[in-house]
Parts: sequence; C-alpha cells; structure tokens
Amino acid sequence: MISEVSKRYARALFETIPQAEQAEVVAQLRALSAAIQADKTISIYFSSPMVTPEQRADVVRSLSGKINEKLLQFLLVLTAKKRLNHFIEIVASFENITDESQGVTRGAVRAASVLSDEQKAKIESVIANATKKKVILSYTEEPGLLGGLVAHVGGWTFDDSIATHLTQIGEELNRRSH
Repeated sequence: MISEVSKRYARALFETIPQAEQAEVVAQLRALSAAIQADKTISIYFSSPMVTPEQRADVVRSLSGKINEKLLQFLLVLTAKKRLNHFIEIVASFENITDESQGVTRGAVRAASVLSDEQKAKIESVIANATKKKVILSYTEEPGLLGGLVAHVGGWTFDDSIATHLTQIGEELNRRSH
C-alpha cells in the first residue's frame, strides 16, 4: 500500500516533469530504486543519525549531470524534508501516475508453461480490449497451474486456468443434480 505522503510527492514530481522527459525520469527513478533495494547500505546511510543533513545532500548532489536536473532538485527536497525513506513508494506512485496519464495499465500473467510471442500478443490484445487501455504485461511460468493462465491487470483478474474450469464444471454439475 502506497502512503498518501508518497502519492503527494509523486504527484508533485509528475507535475514538474515535462511530458517529453517523463520516460527518462521513470527510467532514472527505476534505476535509483533498484540500486537502493539491491544495496541496503544506501538506505542505512540515508537514515543514520550519524550522517548530517548536509552530508546526505552532498551525496545527492553528486548525481548532478547523471540524472535529470528536475529529478535532482526533487531528491534534494526529499533529503531536506527527511522523506527519502518514502523513495521506493514514491517511485511506484510516480509510475502509476505516469501510466494513468498515458492510458497504460500494467499487469502480471502467470502461465503453466512458457508462452510464445504470438500467445503473448493475443493475451495483450484481449486484455487491452477488455480494459480499453494499452497493456504492459510481465510473464512468469508457474507449473503449479497445471494448464492455462491467470492475469492480474489493474483491478481485473482474468483466470483461464484448468483449475478454474474444473471448479466451474463441478459447480455446474452440482447445480444440475439438485
């Protein structure tokens, strides 16, 4: 669950970034988020009471020329306001806001076996038609499904697994027998 504080900061960042720079900023945010999640010492450094606010700001300033200037200023604001602990949530919220503004929805598909590019294209087409949005999906193989697939996209769940079909058949047989 993303906090309201994170949503507000993400919205503020979104409103300062021109549309032409959004893809670049999303990529940079993802890279920074991945680095923070991969190396816990970064989080420890920025939350340590032994590190002064000026030292934290100096580390952020060292990114100058390597990231978008507006993003750098945003990170300095987070540093000054002691909100860097919300960074991962802010990134997730910023991605959501950006996707929403572009009519994009993201989701995850779990399939019993590896899907071909043709199958993926068909799934994306069906889901795009149902949601009326451009769809970006990630795919994972889950042999435990026995067969078929389950897609979670936005608030939607598309379940075409064998287990679900068997359950529906069983329920139909029960209804007919009563």
